[in-house]
Amino acid sequence: MKIPYKIVLRQPWITVGLLKSSEARDRLHRKCLGKPKSIQPYINLINYRNNLNMIKRISKHNKFVYELSKYKNSIKTIGMF
Repeated sequence: MKIPYKIVLRQPWITVGLLKSSEARDRLHRKCLGKPKSIQPYINLINYRNNLNMIKRISKHNKFVYELSKYKNSIKTIGMF
């Protein structure tokens, strides 16, 4: 299922590269539907999914660190981003 870019891009840490990687993860998932979980494509899907989730977490963390460092001298504006 494709999610419209307008909805996803509202989250500032989601990049076009992460969207393309999510689509690739979905393609891997569709290949594994209805097959046993012990086959190599399923193991590839699990590894890809785990790496993608880790990269998303790092991207989100970096975005918030950047925003906080941008406003570190003005406490009033931190609540506004």
